[in-house]
Amino acid sequence: MRTTGIALLAVLTGLVMLGCNNQEGPKTTAVQAEPRSMDQLAPEPQPRPEPRPEPEPAPTAADLYAGDNGGASPADMEPTPAAPRTHIVRKKDTLWSLSKQYLGDPKRWPEIVRANPGLDPKKLPVGKAITIPPK
Repeated sequence: MRTTGIALLAVLTGLVMLGCNNQEGPKTTAVQAEPRSMDQLAPEPQPRPEPRPEPEPAPTAADLYAGDNGGASPADMEPTPAAPRTHIVRKKDTLWSLSKQYLGDPKRWPEIVRANPGLDPKKLPVGKAITIPPK
């Protein structure tokens, strides 16, 4: 087996020597690049993303009343009353909690009773739609 290893080594050495004695020189597979100027070596400029537009500011009260109002100022105009809302009664709802949630004061619960004729203040029917007066 030792003879086989030596023979194999001799064959490989002969092949390497044959390649070195080649008159044409070693053949390369790498592509040689042409010389470039410094401008060509700089990285390609990347396009910049377009800036996002500024959001429009929220209109002020003067902007809202600036339409065809006959020259009246916002203080001269009567505010439009807020529309009543509807609430579907859920389990554990009370007039106290609904008044606190919608009207901002739990002690205003009688206003909800007045807005809903026939409503029993001691027992709210689950699933019934009740009217909540404007704040």
